Amino acid sequence: MIAENELQSLGAEVAVGEIDGELHRLFAGGGESSDHPTGIARASLLNLAVFVEDADSLGDLSATVEELTRETACRAILILASASGSPAVRSWIQAHCRLSEQGEKTVCTEQVSFLLSGADASLVRNTVFAHLDSDLPLVFWWRGELSDVFEDRLYSRVDRFIFDSTMWEQPSVQFLRLCRAMEESDASFIPHDLAHTHSQPVRSMMARIFDDPVARQALDLLEGVEISYHPGLRISSQWLAAWIAQRLGGELDVAASSPDGYQFRLRRGNTINICCREDGRQEDDHSTEIISQVGINLGAKGRIEIAHDGAENLWKITWQLAGCPGREKLVPGERRTQAELVADILVRAGRNRAMRAAMPTLRQLIVL
Repeated sequence: MIAENELQSLGAEVAVGEIDGELHRLFAGGGESSDHPTGIARASLLNLAVFVEDADSLGDLSATVEELTRETACRAILILASASGSPAVRSWIQAHCRLSEQGEKTVCTEQVSFLLSGADASLVRNTVFAHLDSDLPLVFWWRGELSDVFEDRLYSRVDRFIFDSTMWEQPSVQFLRLCRAMEESDASFIPHDLAHTHSQPVRSMMARIFDDPVARQALDLLEGVEISYHPGLRISSQWLAAWIAQRLGGELDVAASSPDGYQFRLRRGNTINICCREDGRQEDDHSTEIISQVGINLGAKGRIEIAHDGAENLWKITWQLAGCPGREKLVPGERRTQAELVADILVRAGRNRAMRAAMPTLRQLIVL
């Protein structure tokens, strides 16, 4: 049950039937507390629906949506749903504004929030679709497990679907539901897993490493990759393993693999082993990257290592290649909030081909 004082962070409560009229008054400068009689410019490039069935996350979620709308012009629709109780809907509106150099509100985005009790798939779907901003694209950010609300009449109208598989207790079951949705939807349904997005800095560094001619020549000698990850966030390491295997054209050898180590047969006939292990950090240490270290073993040619220093927030890349002097390179780290990860997805857009290409391999890894 959400306390009334927590709901105040959602803005001004209004009747559902009066939302459009109250938003018009808000941006026209006609609200009772408005000090902008000439009005405020309203900006919106897309609809962003944020759905959560965990009421305890309200405080954190409201702040996250506010942070996201600072950089993303959108209509934010926040849905807090509970299957318990009699069917009922409460709603709130508010604006998140940018300030001019004089401290005046200039360009604002709007947030409409709903608290649904007795919520089923129909109530959630109708609430979202009834309050979309014209025909702008719909980005749906689902926080938590995929419940019965995730059904075809909802996802068939979604353009981008953002989720975080680190929140799933049974990833294999949830990815099966997601893959069915992808098969049943047209090409406009584009999934984005924040667990995959988290590994983007490491993937980028690995790609740059093998732009080096010496390292690229040594790629044929690749024997294995060791991935260390933050406790409890195994799925991100598996995403990275699946991406590596996909880029190398590897096929999983199930018989030679285990839950912690995967063997892949490559096109040229050799094999590589990818190992995923928890590092020794504490589970409540959120100051460092999810992926803390990647070791690339090149057999007789040597080793390349990417390691994150949590205290300094730096990545250190170390080359130890036979016939070459050892060298190191420091790369600044970038701690990103969930809002920044989502904003990055919205800015990059695209078809998210890398994640989709690696997903079949990921599904094999999570069932071992």
